[in-house]
Amino acid sequence: MKKMKLQTLAKQLEPDNGTITINTKSLSSAFSDFLSQYFFAEGKVLEIQGAKLTQDASSQTVTVTGSASYLNIPNRPLSAHFWIDGQGNVQTSLTYTMIESATSTRRWAFSNSFPELPLTDIRVKGSKRNEYERLPCFSNFDFLCANVSVCSQAMQDGEFDVPLQEGINFVGQIRPLGLLGIVEHFLNNDGPQTVFGPIIIPEDDTRIVLPNLNQDVSRSTLYPWEIVDYTLPGIHLSMSVPLAFKVGKAEFQDTQIRFYSPLKPDMFEPDSPYNIPVCAFTGTLDIPSADMAMDMIADLDIADSYLNIEGRFENFSLENMAKLASITGSGTNS
Repeated sequence: MKKMKLQTLAKQLEPDNGTITINTKSLSSAFSDFLSQYFFAEGKVLEIQGAKLTQDASSQTVTVTGSASYLNIPNRPLSAHFWIDGQGNVQTSLTYTMIESATSTRRWAFSNSFPELPLTDIRVKGSKRNEYERLPCFSNFDFLCANVSVCSQAMQDGEFDVPLQEGINFVGQIRPLGLLGIVEHFLNNDGPQTVFGPIIIPEDDTRIVLPNLNQDVSRSTLYPWEIVDYTLPGIHLSMSVPLAFKVGKAEFQDTQIRFYSPLKPDMFEPDSPYNIPVCAFTGTLDIPSADMAMDMIADLDIADSYLNIEGRFENFSLENMAKLASITGSGTNS
C-alpha cells in the first residue's frame, strides 16, 4: 500500500466553509476504528467549526484549530494534530479545552459531562465546622485549567509532561489544599498540582462484565489501578504529591494520590466494590538498611486526622526484618 503524503492528508482535511467533518469513511480504516471507539456518542463523527489548518513540513504534522463538541459539552476550543505513522496510518491527538484558566467565566466540572456520577460527602466551602454536603464526585476539584485529550496512540502530553494513553485522557491543574486531608501537613509544595488519567467510557454501560480478577490473596483490597490487563470503565485520576517526610532514614518515594469513580452508582453488579468512588494515598517506603521496600496504600478521607496504611513488603525475609534500623533505630522521625 502506498504511504499517504502530508499534502494529501492536508487536502483531505481541508475545511469546507470553515468546517471540517471527519467520519468513518474519510481517512484510513484505523482512523475509522478510532472514531468508532471514542466518538460513538457523537455519531462516530468529528466535526470542527471555525477550522483553521496549517502544515508543518519539519514535523510532518497537520494542525487544525477551531471548536468542537465533546463529552456533552458544546463548542469547546480544540487543537488537533494529525500525522502519518510509519505504517501509513493517520494518527491524531485532539485536545479540548474545558477550562482555559482559573478566571474563566465558563466553569466545567466532571458532572457536566457525566451527570450520573455517584454522590460523595464534600466539605462545605468556607465552613468553620466540618460540615458536609452530598455532591457529585470531584465537585470539590477547583481547577485552574482542564483539558480532555483524545489520542489514537499513547504519547506524552506536551504542555504538562504527563503520559497519555490511547483513548480519552483528562489533564488539569488544581490547588490540592482542602483535598488531601492529613497528607497536606507533609506537602513540601502547596502550589498547583497536575492531575491526570484516562476516562474509560463503554459504548453499552448496561452490559459491563468484569473479567476474572486474579487477586493476590495477600492483599486485603484490589484497588482499581491494581487490576492487571484491564482498565475499569470510569474516571481514573492520579496526582503526584512530593512529601517532606521521612521515617528515620527511610524515605517515601513515588507518593501519589489516586482517585477513581464509576460513571454512575450502579455501573457494575450490585455487590461490586467498584460502584463506590475511592481516593487513596499510595507510595513506596524505601528501607536501605534492610534492602527492602514497602508498597503503601491508605484510603484517604479529608475528614480523618489519621491514615490507616496497608504495607506490602518486597524482598521480605526474617534476616531483612532484623535489619530495620532505618525505621526503628536511633534515627528520629522528621
